[in-house]
Amino acid sequence: MARQARIVLPDTPHHITQRGNRGEPVFFEKGDYEAYIEFLAEECADKGVAIWSYCLLPNQIQMIAVPRTENSLGRALGEAHRRYTRRINERNGWRGHLFQDRFFSYPMDETHLLNAARHIEVLPVAAGFAPTPESYLWSSARAHVKSREDRLLTSERPLLHFVPDWAGFLQEWPEESDPTSIDRHLQTGRPRGNDNFLDAVEGMIGRTVRPQKPGRRSVTFTKLLKKKSS
Repeated sequence: MARQARIVLPDTPHHITQRGNRGEPVFFEKGDYEAYIEFLAEECADKGVAIWSYCLLPNQIQMIAVPRTENSLGRALGEAHRRYTRRINERNGWRGHLFQDRFFSYPMDETHLLNAARHIEVLPVAAGFAPTPESYLWSSARAHVKSREDRLLTSERPLLHFVPDWAGFLQEWPEESDPTSIDRHLQTGRPRGNDNFLDAVEGMIGRTVRPQKPGRRSVTFTKLLKKKSS
């Protein structure tokens, strides 16, 4: 499946994931989770990224983040992961990458934002790490359900403005919330939203983001060919 150049839209929620190199664990003990949260919180504050939802599993991270600029996401995650990797490598006498070479992400509209947040916060239950989302220590579900303090999560808790009963929301899983579709957008980086949202994205970046039918050139490529032939 072809992957586009990463699309990062300022002031827009993005679903982000990154796994350990070769799918191996990146967190090994309680202090590792705590150190990662501290590093990422510092870098997000410095680079202008707000975290709205997150989950740290032993071999991957998933989150919803809103960058202030187009470069904010890459800079914040890159530096946080560099610092964290150095910590683990120095402790264990390792060398090389801890995470896979790049993170996967896609921007999304409000409806898909909520579904992605629920997907992220129920991951520990689906993976067998916790009986309920809010009982898992290393996700934002505890902060959303129990109003706990959270070093990484933005203090405004914007998701609760959309859904005040977050505990009830996490217990629901509508048919339209297809994990396969979420994974597909993470792999391709294509924005996820309704036609109005996709139209707006295409207007901002100047190229199509919708999947093209086989053998069909995009509008942008067709215009380029006409320009060269004139």
